[in-house]
Formats: sequence, structure tokens, C-alpha cells
Amino acid sequence: MEFFKENFVNLNMNVNLNLDLDLMFQISNMVATIGWFCLLIGTWAFLDAKRLNLSLLWMLPIFFLLFMLGPIGFILYWMLRSMKQKSISI
Repeated sequence: MEFFKENFVNLNMNVNLNLDLDLMFQISNMVATIGWFCLLIGTWAFLDAKRLNLSLLWMLPIFFLLFMLGPIGFILYWMLRSMKQKSISI
């Protein structure tokens, strides 16, 4: 019991939560860039799907994957698009 008291009870719980402002600025810029990229790709996929007359029911899971998993959603959209066109074009 003495070991517990010495090592765990008297821990200093002072946590410095002050983050470096430069680091916070860099992180917020990175998150904003990723968000804008997802918006750009999602908008392109929506307009392209509309042009190809793809069903919205097919596109809803792809939009979710584009937002949450980025490249995986894009690859699935590209596969769906290729099946619709019956040819793979790059």
C-alpha cells in the first residue's frame, strides 16, 4: 500500500494546456485545407454524377466516404463512374 501512496496518490496533476500559437495556427490551416479539398472533390463528383445521370441513392454512400475517408470514396466513385460509362478513362 505504501508503494501506491508514494507513486500514484501524490502525482502532480498540473497540466499545462497552453499550446504554442504557431502550432495551433498550422493545425487549423491544415484542417481548413483538407476541408476545402474534400468540398472541391465532393462538388466535382456531384456535378459529374448529375451529368452522367447517376442515382442519388448510389451517390449518398460515396459522398459519405469522400468526406470521411477521402481517397477510398474517390476510388469508389471512379469505379462507379467507369461502370456507368462502360470504359475506364483517366
